[in-house]
Amino acid sequence: MCVLGLILFGLLSTGAAYIILTPGGSPYLSLVSYGITGVNRTSLNFSVRGCDNAHIGIFQGSTPYEKMVEFVIGARSNSGYDIREYTARNVVYRVSTPGVLMDCDQFKAFWVAWELNAAGYRSWLLGVGSQVFSEVKANYTDTNHDNGGWVSIAIAPYIEHSLEWDFDIEIQSTTIDGVSVNPETTTNEGTTSDGNTTDYETTMAATEDAQTSLLSPTEPTTDKTVQACFCRNLTTLSEEDLAAFIKKITKILKVEKKETSSYRRSLISVREDRPSARAIGNVGVLFIVAVIGGICALDTPRFLRFFYIKLNVLRNRFHDVSAVHQKKLTEQNCGDAK
Repeated sequence: MCVLGLILFGLLSTGAAYIILTPGGSPYLSLVSYGITGVNRTSLNFSVRGCDNAHIGIFQGSTPYEKMVEFVIGARSNSGYDIREYTARNVVYRVSTPGVLMDCDQFKAFWVAWELNAAGYRSWLLGVGSQVFSEVKANYTDTNHDNGGWVSIAIAPYIEHSLEWDFDIEIQSTTIDGVSVNPETTTNEGTTSDGNTTDYETTMAATEDAQTSLLSPTEPTTDKTVQACFCRNLTTLSEEDLAAFIKKITKILKVEKKETSSYRRSLISVREDRPSARAIGNVGVLFIVAVIGGICALDTPRFLRFFYIKLNVLRNRFHDVSAVHQKKLTEQNCGDAK
């Protein structure tokens, strides 16, 4: 089989658990084959076991890296975590934060979310734990209006280490090529709890064809049709729960003005060593000096005239004082002579 992920069906009381193995160096593996897409979904819970670099890609269309936001857990040899945005395969690091999150020996639970607010801006969040919006580790809100269409989800490791992914998805039933499979009663050997054998090879082949059709949309399709129904039990929130949920989201997304990078940058001056920047700065300094010097030059004659008048006044006062003092000395000498 050329399927990149190894699926193991486990018995759980609340739903079906998919454990997917992604070998080191393998490309992005789409989760559509396992009924996990971005349609009618804005969050995803999962657990992963591995030493570093667990990549979750949320993208538009069927081709990764063209228009995609990527969550990277255990980046840089498990020393940090990132949120990266790809447009036409050009990457921009929106969040890059140090921190150790992954464990080589045990599964750790994470969640990712991509909520759209009322203003039309989408927030991308990464957190730890099984509860969405708890223990937020990374948060990035796009400043451009979102046009939607985030329908595809894929996973990938890095070059060196393999990863094990655990997706716990509540599923009612699955129909592939007319074969009905209930994951809640399916064991690893492909036999149901009542002893009847299911067509496991047919199911896996249909899964492979679904993955191939997603990752290679230009290839001609076959006559085989894959129809899957993966449904989650939804509940209606009361007004009190909805208000509490909105308040919690608002608290998570709220950023103090003095904690923003733009505010901090407004209080400091950053050194600029580019020659073009220096040239522009020198021209600006010369312009300011020329303007101020020109204004001062126009007032130079008046200033000199004022200084000359004041100097003459002080000189006349000095002469007057000297004359009076000399007169008093003369009168005193004459009195002594008599």
